[in-house]
Amino acid sequence: MSFGWCTIESDPSIIHSLLGLFRCRNLSASEVYSLDEESMKAALIDSPGVDTRGLLFLFKYDASSAPSSAPSTTTTTPAPTPITPPPPGVFFASQTIQNACCTQALLHILFNLPESSETFTPSPSSKEGVQISIGPILKSLKSFTSRFPPSLIGHSIGNSLEVRIAHNTFALPDPFRLLEEDDVPKPPGHAKTADVFHFVSYVSVGGAVYELDGLEVGPVLLGNVDVGGGEGGGEGGGETWLGVARRRILDRIERARGGIQFNLIAVGVDRLENLKEFRANRNANANASANASANAAGGGGGGDGVKSDSSSSSSRSTLDLDVLDALISDEEAIRERWKEENRRRRHDYLPLIVGVLETLAKKGKLRKMLENADEGQRAKGKGKEKEKE
Repeated sequence: MSFGWCTIESDPSIIHSLLGLFRCRNLSASEVYSLDEESMKAALIDSPGVDTRGLLFLFKYDASSAPSSAPSTTTTTPAPTPITPPPPGVFFASQTIQNACCTQALLHILFNLPESSETFTPSPSSKEGVQISIGPILKSLKSFTSRFPPSLIGHSIGNSLEVRIAHNTFALPDPFRLLEEDDVPKPPGHAKTADVFHFVSYVSVGGAVYELDGLEVGPVLLGNVDVGGGEGGGEGGGETWLGVARRRILDRIERARGGIQFNLIAVGVDRLENLKEFRANRNANANASANASANAAGGGGGGDGVKSDSSSSSSRSTLDLDVLDALISDEEAIRERWKEENRRRRHDYLPLIVGVLETLAKKGKLRKMLENADEGQRAKGKGKEKEKE
């Protein structure tokens, strides 16, 4: 029985930790702060060590959010139609478990990585880079469900103990929540007031760009790109798959009618490990060049010209290493901050809060603080009423 899936924040530190709990190798996440075309290109394509493989998009969900619903009134773009059954080579699972959309959207990205990613360095623009792997847990799940229809894949994900345990690692401590919200009897006419949020993912498979939403009946084809030398697409100056995905994300935001509750996370090759690999290669190349120059100088055939070239090459190599060291240092600082954030997320602060309240009550200060707080709230309410007038 699949039950007890918690809601998850949209945060790169959580996605990075989930990848680690799934035992994925050399995969990580980063937050996307701008949907400006040039900013996205700089952050997700051109930045050293970055190799983006998918996007996770979080948004406030309502009837207009469904990708197959009518398009916005300000665009002539036709409403996309889900493809059923999913095209060959495209992994798609229906979401059958409440609150599982974050993990399922992440699995949509991981299970659509090229099989060859397991055996070769994945960077489309360079032969450098680290090997990536989705790990034994997810390999087994993917293999087990490879011939299942989307609905049965969704049930299999929901019943995967390893996946659910990893997902629930980030459940907020809440000792007062004894029952799931849906298990509590509701009075007639009761309507939920809490906002509902949902994750979807964007991937490129064989040059076709898809939006994968577990609440749909199939993947939505957004467009095609010339993959050229790699899965990033856009070789030779054409549009990248990220550009195609960006248009759909902007369309979703436009249909939200002014809402601002969105978040976008990029999932791809671990930048820190890639940078370390780049640095090791640069260091090896610099040492090889130095040895070759020394041998040539020792042979007497190079003269001053060889010595000058060696100095120039050494200067460029030193600059590369300095830049890489700075980038690596920045990434390591980010990882340390993520560890601290996740430690605080998992910590239960309730005993501390109760202890502080008990101490204040024993000293006779709690009642006065509550009265002051109540007066402050009433004053704030009166101020808002005057502003409306």
